[in-house]
Amino acid sequence: MKNTLWVKFIAVLLCAACLLAAAGSGVMLGILTSLDWLKTEDYQASLESTIREQLSWSVEWMASAWASREYGKMPEQLFELQREAGSDFGFSVNWDDISYEIQDGDNKVLYRVDNQVQPVLELRYTFSPLEYEEYLGSVQIPREEDADAQWGAVSDGAGGRVCYAYHEKTLDTPLVVKISLGENGVQLPVAYELVGLFAGHGVALMLGMALGLVLFAALAVFLCSVAGRKPAPFK
Repeated sequence: MKNTLWVKFIAVLLCAACLLAAAGSGVMLGILTSLDWLKTEDYQASLESTIREQLSWSVEWMASAWASREYGKMPEQLFELQREAGSDFGFSVNWDDISYEIQDGDNKVLYRVDNQVQPVLELRYTFSPLEYEEYLGSVQIPREEDADAQWGAVSDGAGGRVCYAYHEKTLDTPLVVKISLGENGVQLPVAYELVGLFAGHGVALMLGMALGLVLFAALAVFLCSVAGRKPAPFK
């Protein structure tokens, strides 16, 4: 009697596991189909396009901070803080694993940062016009003294804020930013990485779903047959 109970218990667990595997495979297959990621190259192309789009906000912010330093006399420390402040626009950016250079419209290099990365993706952005800030100092300027002066603040990375006065300016000449993205240059959302693990494995997911359903059906028949038996009489 005890052995029969253990067999039923194990069969129920296996039955649930097979159903869960089939359902999981089916859901993931549906997600990949809806995103058109059944092929690995489709996922890679979509990933590159998404990174390009998401990274553009942070790159434009960085270019604006550089222009504020180069043309607006913003201090170096404030430039670094401004650059980091834009790192969480879209995907989170790790500038330590990114090499980049800023060029003018004639391809003359104006600024370069080489972090010796092994690039997994190279991107190019052009910004024109570009807004930047003309630094006026760390003392707030009354409106009656300068109606155009504005008051800005940026996180200092330690829970505080650095405040400063500035004028809004516009750079009309185009700036070109070339990005070499290292392996850890961009932090992808966990869900994006998880779904990406199954990209290109559509056939395996279909087989897993089919096998799970077949095993579930076989175990269900077994449990029904066992449940229909009458226990042997005690002698």
